Amino acid sequence: MLDVPRHLFVDAAMQHRAYDNDALPIGYAQTISQPSIVACMSAYLYQSLNQSLGYFNNVLEIGTGSGYQSAVLAKLWKQVYTIERVEHLHHNVQSKHQKIHLSNIEYFYGDGHLGLPEKSPFDGIILTACCVEIPFSLQEQLVVGGVIIAPIEYQDTQVLMLYKKKQEEGKIKWQESLICEVKFVPMLSGVRNQA
Repeated sequence: MLDVPRHLFVDAAMQHRAYDNDALPIGYAQTISQPSIVACMSAYLYQSLNQSLGYFNNVLEIGTGSGYQSAVLAKLWKQVYTIERVEHLHHNVQSKHQKIHLSNIEYFYGDGHLGLPEKSPFDGIILTACCVEIPFSLQEQLVVGGVIIAPIEYQDTQVLMLYKKKQEEGKIKWQESLICEVKFVPMLSGVRNQA
């Protein structure tokens, strides 16, 4: 976290709050997550994969947004793939990562519900927007032993969940763990272009 300067990922009008532990608006009804949540999600994903797989080849991020979360992931994984549905955010983030010399991130403009089948399977998948359930396409793109971290809408609240993919007696099973309550923007289908 100390290696990623958060002020680079915050809009100019919010620079004075760049290091507050708050989510901040970045436009297009999106936010940059608060640092404690970015740290929490990254740490749980890293620790869980260390226990189950013992290596950190690749991770898929659904919802590039400001690029802050993917920058933190890039410090931990060999390869980060990130998908953004808002075209303006997709184009803006790459120059921010170049400023801090991150070269192990590949960027994709598209619907995160679909994942990236052409780059799968992934060791880990992290969602930075809230959904009711993990899309089946993302479940399929995760290796056995892999982990998904995602905010899930549950009744009237949102909870951060960890899902570990296991295989027992030839069948895929999911081990679920609740991490904490959170507040994220909703995960939307389709793409939003600049027009």
